[in-house]
Amino acid sequence: MLEEMGIEVNLVIPENSSVTQLKNLPKAWFNIVPYREVGLMTAKYLEKEFQMPFISVCPMGITEIARFVQAIEDLLKPQGVTFDFEGYVDEQTRFVSQSAWFSRSIDCQNLTGKRAVVFGDATHAAAMTKVLAKEMGIHVAWAGTFCQHDGDWFREEVQGLCDEVLITDDHTQVANMIARAEPAAIFGTQMERHVGKRLVTRPRAQSFRGHRGRWSRLGGWTMGQNF
Repeated sequence: MLEEMGIEVNLVIPENSSVTQLKNLPKAWFNIVPYREVGLMTAKYLEKEFQMPFISVCPMGITEIARFVQAIEDLLKPQGVTFDFEGYVDEQTRFVSQSAWFSRSIDCQNLTGKRAVVFGDATHAAAMTKVLAKEMGIHVAWAGTFCQHDGDWFREEVQGLCDEVLITDDHTQVANMIARAEPAAIFGTQMERHVGKRLVTRPRAQSFRGHRGRWSRLGGWTMGQNF
């Protein structure tokens, strides 16, 4: 995506980078922190010490990709960059993204209007909640994260998109919340997968199906990027 927008990557940290390369960080125009749990403090430090702006948007789902590209445009256009960012978003939405196809698929139609729960790190749980509620028409019974230090940010991100918000690292509480909600789908971590398996064995449990295959788990981005 960045290459298509004509943006050269200065460094990807920590992927394929060494300590000796850190001195090159200030050569970039800006930083991207798609994963709040890794890199946000570094980006804030670079902004303070070297006046390097940063973008902290997880480009997951159509709406967040558009917001991500818009944030890049806001930084680069004042620098004289003439790339057609709006046209790029339109092309990605209509021709590259498979969301339109998936919205017509049996898997999605089976979930439309039904209840789901979301739990994971703050970045991915918030992003998944937005995708489910805004783009797929799925009712999110509750969304939660184990990142208690980011609870306020998480609540703000998912406000109005779910019935309840859960901020905890207590897996027993998470399991009880899932059992109470009786969702048609669980979008979570490996721990929630095990909870779902136990619920499936109950006579009145719902069937759990996710976006790809039987289970949908939130992945992890373990790097920040420097441009």
